[in-house]
Amino acid sequence: MKLVAIVALSLFAFTASAAADDSYDCGYLAEAGCAESQGGSGNGPARDVCQTDVEAVFWTGADWERLGKAIAANRTPCGEYWISIPPLAANKKGLRVLQDDVIRALGVHPVAEFTVGEVTGWANWVLASPNDSQTWFTAGVEFRKAMAAAGYSGPDETWLLNELDRSTMRDAPRGAFPADHSWPAFPRSAMVEVLQGLYYGALGMEPMPGLVEIGIHHRHQNMPADVVSQYKSEAELWLADNAFWAGITPAVRWLGVESYPDVRNWGVPGSSRGERRRSLEEYSFHLLELVRDAPGNVSAARELFERAYLPLANAGYRARGGEQFLFRTGHGQTMVDPTTMQHFVSEQVHMIRHYAGSHPHGSPAGRIGFSWQPCNRISPDTDVCDAIAVRNFVADLDAVSARMARAIQHGYRERGAAAVGACRPTETEVELDWCDGQLDGAAFTDVWSIFRRWG
Repeated sequence: MKLVAIVALSLFAFTASAAADDSYDCGYLAEAGCAESQGGSGNGPARDVCQTDVEAVFWTGADWERLGKAIAANRTPCGEYWISIPPLAANKKGLRVLQDDVIRALGVHPVAEFTVGEVTGWANWVLASPNDSQTWFTAGVEFRKAMAAAGYSGPDETWLLNELDRSTMRDAPRGAFPADHSWPAFPRSAMVEVLQGLYYGALGMEPMPGLVEIGIHHRHQNMPADVVSQYKSEAELWLADNAFWAGITPAVRWLGVESYPDVRNWGVPGSSRGERRRSLEEYSFHLLELVRDAPGNVSAARELFERAYLPLANAGYRARGGEQFLFRTGHGQTMVDPTTMQHFVSEQVHMIRHYAGSHPHGSPAGRIGFSWQPCNRISPDTDVCDAIAVRNFVADLDAVSARMARAIQHGYRERGAAAVGACRPTETEVELDWCDGQLDGAAFTDVWSIFRRWG
């Protein structure tokens, strides 16, 4: 287990394990103990045969066992995998107490989701307290107790906070109900409190850093330029709040940023792989690029982003889109055939791996994540999903999940791994290029270029 890494995180230290570019092998990792054994099982290769020690983290809203099976069949020996398990549908505070065993049996670390919002989530639990005995801190503590009772054992079997949303960015007042919520806002001070509860747990528990998500709330790729500009201004004020970012830092193992690309802003006919990659990078890493260009006094957010930034990409096949909900939630559009979706997830892996290689001394290093919430929507104009057990859709999901797993496996494999491995799995399969996505009607957007510069 990566106990050393967890201890380092709890002490707020960071050693870069950044991805290499296409041309060199273990390289700088030799300085950081490249020859040490790695991997959760202890049976993986020595680190001197791995360019990047990958940490692959998946948020799931459905069908997590299928994803786990795809990973188990197509995993890189150069890292470890985590899959989050959503709470009960009827009670968002309740754990699915048998599903962690299902994920664990596949050789993947289970992650328990702490849902802040939704009607039966923890925000309303705090608000409903008649004598203020139910606080944000005690919500985190109660969740850690439930995890322990369900059999979760740290540090790798951890929690996920879903999520810091626009009300956190705007620091809405306690008790306020945003117009698009059926639950109270998530002010910054409340999120510091709940993360302290999740990190420390009950008396006698070991501190446990987890995954903190920055939600997709009004951050969709296809938003109008004026909305993107407003979001940038609000994000700068948030990133400049050093007290907030310093307050949550101890609890953060990964800072998962939901940036779910849209196929309509990706597969431009006639475009090159490099053009599509750069467009994906501009959107997927917009917050990281913004905080890197921030003034010197914006220090706490920059340090946290460089240590823990985890890009959460889009594998929500045929899932609900953001514009259906006025950009409050949902993924970027993925209403395409399964072959095009396989190209889409492959190019996202290639993009993240390539970006890491070109930024070897900072984020995202070996961290990569995806959202997996298949829906099988009937049409782009509705959020109604066909039953997930429809035979053809199941075959499509098997193909998409396997392609995503193989892209990570070969993009982060031992000995000579390079970003192009996400596109061409092996030397014997050079005729296959999974990074050749084309979609009629797709067009690039340049609205996210403003995040290259602060102010």
